[in-house]
Amino acid sequence: MQEAVDIVVPRLVVVEGAAKPMLALAGCGITRLPELCQAELDAGTLETILPNSRPPSIGINVIYASRDNLPAKIRAMIDFLVE
Repeated sequence: MQEAVDIVVPRLVVVEGAAKPMLALAGCGITRLPELCQAELDAGTLETILPNSRPPSIGINVIYASRDNLPAKIRAMIDFLVE
């Protein structure tokens, strides 16, 4: 027998990262925010509700023309992403 699972359907989907903390500060709901909102957390204007929750890992693909004569800045970016 399969267990019932509640599915949360968002009322608002925001792609622009800067809008997320503004909407949360306005009391429009909950969101996943980066650690750069630490000042708001310290001030108590935002509150952490799931401290151990982490977003799922995603894969990143890097597409470039050729490994021949690869610019140093591209190589550095690839190395950074791999880490």
